[in-house]
Amino acid sequence: MRKKIGPALKRLRSGKGYKRNRFYHDICSKSQLHKFECSETMLSSDKLLKILTRLNTNSNEFMLLTDYAYARSKIEIEGQLNKALKHHQLEDLKQIAQFAKDYHRQYGGCYFNHTKSLALAIVASVEDINIAREHLEPVQEYLFEAEIWYCYEVQLALRCLPICTVDKALEYGNKALQSIEENPLLYHNTEIVCELLTNLSIYLLDYPKYVSKALKHALELEEYASTNHLIYAKIIQQIAFHKLKHKKFNMDYLQSLLDTLKLIGLDYDLQYVQALIDKHLVSKP
Repeated sequence: MRKKIGPALKRLRSGKGYKRNRFYHDICSKSQLHKFECSETMLSSDKLLKILTRLNTNSNEFMLLTDYAYARSKIEIEGQLNKALKHHQLEDLKQIAQFAKDYHRQYGGCYFNHTKSLALAIVASVEDINIAREHLEPVQEYLFEAEIWYCYEVQLALRCLPICTVDKALEYGNKALQSIEENPLLYHNTEIVCELLTNLSIYLLDYPKYVSKALKHALELEEYASTNHLIYAKIIQQIAFHKLKHKKFNMDYLQSLLDTLKLIGLDYDLQYVQALIDKHLVSKP
């Protein structure tokens, strides 16, 4: 069992998006952590509990990760979920929900239960948003009870956004952004920050009274964005300018952004953005 604890902690830390040298520096040395995660030495129970607290993980959930079969199942289903969510593959999401249900029955813990609930909610949202929100209740209860949000909670919240009511989406967005401001480790995890700001601003474009807020988040997105997220930020800004009848709206510039997506080969993003433009603009570029 002792030899399993270090690698399990490494899987947990990596899964939450944390680098070793950034995350533990005030608890123990980098060399201590390296040796612990490689099963060369042990940490004191006090230090281990501090690390688990920072990872927002209780001891029962952590002990599950010492089971290699559990950890492997978790990694596999997370990869499948990310792919299905990106491409909105409903049949795959149905299958993922069933796998997650079986894994939850086998292992317990919250992760597989959340995965099942989220997958079922997204599938149901195509036909009935109220049923989708019922599926989402276990996830929302968890987010409500979690006093501190780390990477897992922020990612869970941003995945819920398209299904939530606008008030709930704003609540999640505000708490997630506050968590990012208060936690330098989240601030430096630019991918999750970009996803949050992108999803939140796109969601808010549907509500006339919140378009200016969508524009604000799209402008914030530029501070963190890599190439594809930066293009998203600019496109969302142009859509917001159009909806606000703002003089900065430029159809030729919007077309150039689409051409850039095409040039760098982001075909799925191009299709998604084109659908977004068609939805919000009277005429498409």
